[in-house]
Amino acid sequence: MTEIGDKWRKFLLVSGFLASLLAVGTDWLAGMLWEGYSFTSQSISELSAIGAPTRSLVLAFNLLYALLLVAFGLGVWGHGRKRVMRIIAGLLLGNAAITVVVVTFFPMHLGETLSAIHLGLMAVNVILLQMLTILFGAVAFRNWFRHYSIGTLLAFLVLTVFGIFVAPQIIPGPPQSGLQERVMGYSFLLWQALLSLVLLRMESRSSQQNNDTKKTRFVLWI
Repeated sequence: MTEIGDKWRKFLLVSGFLASLLAVGTDWLAGMLWEGYSFTSQSISELSAIGAPTRSLVLAFNLLYALLLVAFGLGVWGHGRKRVMRIIAGLLLGNAAITVVVVTFFPMHLGETLSAIHLGLMAVNVILLQMLTILFGAVAFRNWFRHYSIGTLLAFLVLTVFGIFVAPQIIPGPPQSGLQERVMGYSFLLWQALLSLVLLRMESRSSQQNNDTKKTRFVLWI
């Protein structure tokens, strides 16, 4: 493998970490720019809603996030030849596609009820794509990352049950849907960033082993 090929694959893999960092930064920047916005009671989707003062900013950054996620998906696809890694790559690419479709063609309208298409696409993104990505991540690895992936999945389930059935009964005042959505969303973004770093570390080790092998063969040839 050429040095240029190694650097290109590492760039693709680091895109996962950059995508997660961009998503969190976009959420916080837009929320702070919108005077009166509540991170606990208002959803992330409202920041890109039609009529929101932050729509243009969030739309641009979400499209950039999707591009970085596509790059990361391609990097995961090219990392080894295990079928499970190809599945993870496909799920990441699906996540990027849904992100673009939702924010561009089916955004929510500020002050109106969410459309069935918007809700359906977001449910597919979270329940099918994100949770399946983490599940296959747990299958792909046998080290600490497998346990971390399983813990993240359990957290997703607990938060979903708590948000739907428990929180409305015990927490007075407006619903805390924004807080729950951010905890779940940030959990996936953190998992995605760690996956990027784990794969980068594996890639560096593989490159080092290849270099050591080449040096050994050169010495033996001499």
